[in-house]
This record gives sequence, structure tokens and C-alpha cells, in this order.
Amino acid sequence: MSGNAYVAGHSSATWGSPFRDYTSDDDGFAIKIDSGGNLQWNGFLGGTGNEQAYTIAVDESENVYVSGRSAATWGSPVRNYTSGYDAFVAKLSNPVTYADPAASCGNNTPCLSTLPLALGGLLTGGMAYIYGGTYTQSLSISTNVTATLTATIAITGSVSLTTGTLNTNGYTLTVSGDWANTGGSYAPNGGRLIFDKSGTATLSKSGAGSTETFCNLTISRTTTVLDVSDDYIAIADGCALTNNGAIRREAPAQTASTNTRLSYNDALGYPTVALTSTGGTALGSTAITVTIGQTPPSCNGNAFAGTPVKRWYQVTPSETSGVSGTLRLYYDPDEANGTTAGNVNLFHCGASGGWQQVAGTAIRGTDENSNKYVEVANVTTFSPFTLGEGSPTGVEVSSLAARALPSGIEVGWETATELAIVGFNLWRAEGTGGEWVKVNDGRIAAEGGSWGNQYRYVDSTARPGRGYRYRLEVLGLLGGSEWYGPVWGSRGWSIFLPVIWR
Repeated sequence: MSGNAYVAGHSSATWGSPFRDYTSDDDGFAIKIDSGGNLQWNGFLGGTGNEQAYTIAVDESENVYVSGRSAATWGSPVRNYTSGYDAFVAKLSNPVTYADPAASCGNNTPCLSTLPLALGGLLTGGMAYIYGGTYTQSLSISTNVTATLTATIAITGSVSLTTGTLNTNGYTLTVSGDWANTGGSYAPNGGRLIFDKSGTATLSKSGAGSTETFCNLTISRTTTVLDVSDDYIAIADGCALTNNGAIRREAPAQTASTNTRLSYNDALGYPTVALTSTGGTALGSTAITVTIGQTPPSCNGNAFAGTPVKRWYQVTPSETSGVSGTLRLYYDPDEANGTTAGNVNLFHCGASGGWQQVAGTAIRGTDENSNKYVEVANVTTFSPFTLGEGSPTGVEVSSLAARALPSGIEVGWETATELAIVGFNLWRAEGTGGEWVKVNDGRIAAEGGSWGNQYRYVDSTARPGRGYRYRLEVLGLLGGSEWYGPVWGSRGWSIFLPVIWR
């Protein structure tokens, strides 16, 4: 019809992009070829035995009828197979072919908006072939059929798979909207999927924590954030992820009791946060959101002073008072952003100021997946974190010590050099698990230079009979911080005796 040719035969192997798969031995087949000799569709007929197709016919609706013989049962026959070779007749509803789209979807050119109607007319296992071009609609497959690309296409809307299969067939599909697979199947077959939405594009798959597998996946824009909620994405072997934007995953909350280690994975299924509650108060239900491939946002209007990695973390425990924990954050070496692994530290965004380095000794390492991590103990303040190299402050603190005085606890420190700093803050925590609080009201001004200086600060609010940890924050000229300490100090009891004059 219309210059098309229909051919029946048999084959001992698969080929093309069949709407019905090859099974074994000899299978019958049916194909459609256009007037230019191009294969439009093909499908195999048969099961575990040998089948040969001999004749083919087409009606006015382009339904296809094939006859032949078969040595076993297959399909859902209206009259059952008996034995030996039985003759068969099979009806194939015509797979729908979509021509190159017009921008207005006029001139009788089909649009994706009509694709669900067309698919609804197909029998189970039918095939729709979608030709190349840009479609100004969403792509929705809600019947148990297969939609296969025959060329590269772009859609300005979203993709919704509630049943059936979307086969990109080795071609590129560009999506400017969201992706929802609530019961269908995605078969990339070597193809590339490009998310090209300016802003946040959501990806969802049926079942919490489910995985959608792509071949070549591209986040095209720096302004594109692919939000997978609590699901995962996987990249098939031999394929690649190109992330020019960001991928965000919100891990389900876990409950942390004291000395319990919680582990959270990123959108690719790799460890990204490990948290152990070590304080007197457990962290409780803790939610994690991790954004990969993107540098952290500004903190209270202040950009990160230095070089951050391309990953940032939101760690939100339900308990925030009197808590502390050991926090390990992971990052992919491809997200290093020019940092040196041995110099990467943990930074936190608090209620005021910019990104500040978290005090404590940073333990750095590499896990079994070759991902890098930084771990710091006694973290007492939570919410946004990132990793990076802070701007050097150009200071060398040669000593830091605390001693008891009748009036309080005196903390002293000495610098050997002071360059590119504006001053200091002194922080205090009671005991081993107390919350860190800033002691000084205003910034302690830097008074040295290339020669350094000596400083003394008396903490008159320290209570007698209590032990405290102190740490020193050096404030860089460009907004970064360096931390020293902690050191211990305690204030003894003062006993006042009456003086009797004789």
C-alpha cells in the first residue's frame, strides 16, 4: 500500500528493532519496507519450536495477516496447538509511524499529544515508531506497547511511562520537562537522554528507593538540577554520565541513637554521608539531602572564600541541642574542582557569616569505590555543609594555652606571622559534648603583622568547678577561617576567709 512492501519469512537470529522479540531456533517474521527500501518495522512470530512464515496479506487499515507452520505453541491462540507441525495464522495490528513533526502539528502531521490515542488502537505488543524532530508536547505511554525512536528527537514537555516501553533505540532524546516512570519500562539501547530544563527537573520511579537505568545521561545546563527524590539513577556499563548541572537526592530519614553509625547514599548509590551520634543527646531522626556536581550556594550572602568541591550537603537532625557527632562526607574525584585532596576541609554554614571551617582534626581518605572523604569528630552544629580548600589566612599560630585565674579562665595565644587576617574569635564548649558558643562579643582585632603578636583573653563567664574546651578562629581578610585547638581549661573554687585584726 502507498508503495510499501510487506515480507514474510523465517530467521534463526534476531535483527532490527523488533516489536516482538526473537525466541529460539527458527522464528517466522514479518517486515514492512517503504518505497525507498527503508525498514519501517519488523517482528518475530514463534516460541520454543521451529516456525516458518510463508504468506503475508494487508487490509485497508494496514493490519497484517501472516500464515505459516509451527512445531510448538506460542502466543495466546484462539485454537490450541496439537502436535508435530500445525499451520498458523497471526494478525498484527499496524504499528503507528510518526513522520517528522511540524512546529504547529498542523498539516495532518501527527503530534505526540495524539500518540496515546494511536497506541490505544494497537494490540498488546504493538509498536509505534517516532520519527525525528522537535515535538512541542509531552510524551506519555499508558498502554502496553513499545514506542521506538527512529531518529533523534526533542520534546518540550515531560515523559510519563505508566506502562509499556520507551525504546530510544540508540538515538538521543532531549527532555525539557520531568521524568516519571510509574510502571513502564525504559530501554536506552545505547541511546542518550538529555535533561535540558532550566531549573529543577524531577525524576520519579515506582517504589521508594527504585533505580532508573540510563545509558548515556547528560545534565545539559549549569542551571539544571535533576531531583531524584529518594530514588536512584544508574549508568549502564560502557555508558557515561555528563553532569554540567547538578543531581540532588533526599535520603529518607534514619534515627540515630548514641554511638550508632548511619550511612546515606547519593543519587548514584554511592556512600555520601556517614554520621555517628556521640553526644549525651542522640541526634534522633536525621534527614540528608545531597547535591552533586554543583558548588555550594552562598552562605548568608557570602560566597565560599576559597575553592569548594562540587558537592554540598544538608544534614538535619531532629535534635539540635546538646548533640555532637562524627561526620564523614564523601565526594567523587571528578568533583574536586581543582582542590588537593590533602588540603580539603569540612565547612559549615551557620546562622550568620559565611562558610566557616569546622573545628577539629580532619581525617582524609579514599574508600573502596575510589571516592574521597573527610571526617571530623565532635561536630555540634548542623544544617548545610560542604568540602573545600579555604582561602589561606597567612597566619601562623605558634602557641595556644588556657590557665585558671581568680577572675576566670585566661586563654593566650601567640602568632609568628599575621598576613591577610582581620582578627580572631574565641569559642568555648563545656565538657566533652557541650555546644560550641562564641565567647567574645566583638571581633578580637589582629594587631601583628609579619612579626606576629601575643594575645590574652579572660573568660570571666566560666563557672567555677567546670571544665571547658577552647578553640581559636582566625578570620581571613577574604572571609575564610582557620581553626586552632581545642585546649582545656578549668576554673577552681575560690574560698574567702574572714580576716580578724587583733
